[in-house]
Amino acid sequence: MIRIKTLFTPHKDNNLQTTFLEVMQTAWNADQIILSDDENYDLLHIFGKPTHEVIRNIKNEIARQIPILYSPLAEIAPWTKTLIDRNIAKHLFIHATGKVEYAYIQQHYPTTKIFQLKNPAVTNEITQASFNSRLVNMYQEILETHDKRIKENISIRIEKLKTQVEDETMQAVVSGFLYLQYKFQRRQILQDELCNQSRLMETCDYDEDKMAAIFKELKLYKFVSCLESVMEEKTNLTEGFMPIPAVHNSLTNKIRLSAL
Repeated sequence: MIRIKTLFTPHKDNNLQTTFLEVMQTAWNADQIILSDDENYDLLHIFGKPTHEVIRNIKNEIARQIPILYSPLAEIAPWTKTLIDRNIAKHLFIHATGKVEYAYIQQHYPTTKIFQLKNPAVTNEITQASFNSRLVNMYQEILETHDKRIKENISIRIEKLKTQVEDETMQAVVSGFLYLQYKFQRRQILQDELCNQSRLMETCDYDEDKMAAIFKELKLYKFVSCLESVMEEKTNLTEGFMPIPAVHNSLTNKIRLSAL
């Protein structure tokens, strides 16, 4: 199931926007989508005009590394004077419902991934059932693309370290911990991810002193020491395979609660 959070800023007197939101509600009710009412969600889907509130929410979600799908609903189009900063747009995924809107957005934001998914309430080119399926596929593609970006950024962080990581095994272990830190910030560490990291640590041989130095340089030391305590409990990882001593404190409890 895909957990999404929504933010609406449509024009109250715009019947097309109102109708499209009804189409969206039908799609959410029909398929593998959960509308989240808390802070545990996979994706933020924003609709309507890019108001100050919308931009503020976008900046907050970018900082939290949450993927964002933005459906302007023709609020960014040739007949409007509304645009958003390109430095913000490059972090978004944008959804257009028509060809003209799609071409206009693509022209102004060439580095942004843009989807076109038409509104079945105003065209016979797509049915509600097809819209429902394609919406789920769009959400899944966004999540996969976002996850790929996160891992690419992790590789860049490791490449920039003063303590060079030339050993592929060590790089895999460090990458795994950085990715789990990201998942902790999202409050969604999966059991399989913990098990995979544990198996990697149990089958690898690396310099523990150098590993500890890398953790400190990445400001990862405290997180890893607490995560190890959770891994000991949930994956049976033993002390002999831990690069640094495990600790149990309030952060450990928070990590445990984020493990799904």
